[in-house]
Amino acid sequence: MTIVASRRNLLSLFNGDIDYVDGKLYCSTGRIIDPESLALLAELANGHSDAVMLALPQRKRIIYFTPNTLGLMLTYDSETLQLLITEPWPMPRPYVSGAAFWGSNGIAFHDGKRLYLTENVLIPTTEAPADLQVTANATQPVVDVGANHEMTAFVKNLGPNAASSVLIRVSGVVDTVLSAASALGKNSTTTVLDRSVSLELDSLAVGEEVEVRFTARSDVAAWQPFSIIATSSAIDPNGKNNSACVVLKAQPLPSLDTHVVMRVGTRAMVADQTRGTLIIAPSAAAAPTGNSVMAVNPKTGEISQPVWVGSRPSELAISDDGKFLFVGFFGLSEVRRYSLPGMDLDLTIPLGADGWSGVWFATDIAVRPGHPSEIAVARSTVSALSTNPETDRMGYFHNATDLLADRSEPVAVRFTSADRLLAFEESWGIFRFDVTDSSITWRSILRDIFAGSPPSFAYDNGKMFFNAGAVHDAETGARLGTFDFFGPYGPGPIVDGASGRALVVSRGLNQQVICAFDVNTYSRIDTNLVNGSFGTFNDFERWSADGLALSGSTGVAIFKTHLLPSAPQELRVAGVSMTGGSVAIQFSNLSPGQYVIEECSDLNGAWSQVGTPFTEGTAEIRVSLLHLVWAGLEYPKPSSFALSRQPGDRLSPETTPLSR
Repeated sequence: MTIVASRRNLLSLFNGDIDYVDGKLYCSTGRIIDPESLALLAELANGHSDAVMLALPQRKRIIYFTPNTLGLMLTYDSETLQLLITEPWPMPRPYVSGAAFWGSNGIAFHDGKRLYLTENVLIPTTEAPADLQVTANATQPVVDVGANHEMTAFVKNLGPNAASSVLIRVSGVVDTVLSAASALGKNSTTTVLDRSVSLELDSLAVGEEVEVRFTARSDVAAWQPFSIIATSSAIDPNGKNNSACVVLKAQPLPSLDTHVVMRVGTRAMVADQTRGTLIIAPSAAAAPTGNSVMAVNPKTGEISQPVWVGSRPSELAISDDGKFLFVGFFGLSEVRRYSLPGMDLDLTIPLGADGWSGVWFATDIAVRPGHPSEIAVARSTVSALSTNPETDRMGYFHNATDLLADRSEPVAVRFTSADRLLAFEESWGIFRFDVTDSSITWRSILRDIFAGSPPSFAYDNGKMFFNAGAVHDAETGARLGTFDFFGPYGPGPIVDGASGRALVVSRGLNQQVICAFDVNTYSRIDTNLVNGSFGTFNDFERWSADGLALSGSTGVAIFKTHLLPSAPQELRVAGVSMTGGSVAIQFSNLSPGQYVIEECSDLNGAWSQVGTPFTEGTAEIRVSLLHLVWAGLEYPKPSSFALSRQPGDRLSPETTPLSR
């Protein structure tokens, strides 16, 4: 016997059993592994070292028995790893429990003392495939609290075979009530419970579509999600299209200092400044939101259907031109890049592994300004299944090529410009790196800098602002001041250089406090209260000039605030320089929005766009030599200002204010 390859800590949590099925290793701790490449393929969201896993990939199912107060039997789709149903079940016992498959859909489970037999209706019994597709409009009109509202979804059999024993399940969340459901033009056996409805159909022919109508209400003011899942006795070849989401809005759109509660727990959130939307990574494992991301437009209330991205998305970042969304995972040792707005997979970036501690996961992602193909990644070697993740070597990637940063094991990374990267490492401080198109070079370390827990910081105008209140000089590391407020500390902060304000989050059980501080005097200016409990916060984002959002493990708060100006402040061109055949334009004081550079040959000529749009995070733009340029918000487009240049003349700094 010869060992041909090995990788430490790949199974995670230890004490697990493994089974080899159809070329994959299924570990009872929740991980699925390719034994040939030793790659982590996925990880279940409810992994436990004492769990029992029964892998049935031929039937597109994984049955997972996990310890709880009474134990649970969880049924997953083996392709998407989305949870299809949760059922109470006897609790497995460490080292002595096991499970087996029998008959067409039978499950045998023993806990070391007793044997339990059951039939699982979600395990397909017919090998002939039938692809069930569920579609719905996630965006619903605003209704009153307590008012019944009828919603609609469609279930269609895309073939290639008829589907028998079709089961359609509609589920709501806490504080919602489902009161009726029907399948139009189709006989069904309907069961209605408070928060769930099931409709059983004898069959759906190839190409046949059924309209499902269901009536629900919300007993509290909130945006409440409902899931629609369709299964049958046939194996479904596409697990990504047999569920959909509908959001019942029992609360109006966000208004000044009045927040909307969206009851979708998240692991991550990012603001898409180009389109004025929020992209969230729901924390639920259940279909359709499990292992997916979805977009929310706070201005219009439009909500997208969830888009499946991979096992347990946990980090999100968007390039400043709005071209790419980067997704990091708890269940995959990689970052995936998606083109926007279509959310099409564009690139997979492997994160690698440590020879001792195992595979690397993304714990923070930053995109280089003006370079949408380059990212810095803070990496850890243990996923969220562990209570003690360990940071490891930072990754810096040009597309999928690691440029190999030679030091720093940060928990947070931030760009100050296209040429400078800051990496915060607990107990050490800030590592400063110079960045070029082909290299990343360490320059210095700034010691005695500390952040809140979990650590987070922002950069603006030469200063670093930490979520626990400390403000440091980004060049020297000197402590410049402190925002004085009570913890526990939340994510952020958000810094608005135009108004000279920084916003920090003070977390509470049933009330969150947003505090505004002066970035120069460090004194408190005002506060904004957000009532409600949102679990463990993970992100604090700005989606418009006065629009904010807080995301947590049990929901998202979306609101407008008086703490920030609602109109754009004065745009400034801080400087202009000419080198060779290009002009470098430095910007400051940009309010949130999308900007463009345009040129024309004379004042009365036709304007044409130069380069790609950019957002307020951009400090410098380089363009070819221009005759006349203007810069301004593209959405909505304001009045313009011009910088004219005669041959051989140098452009002068311009500080003309722009308005909407």
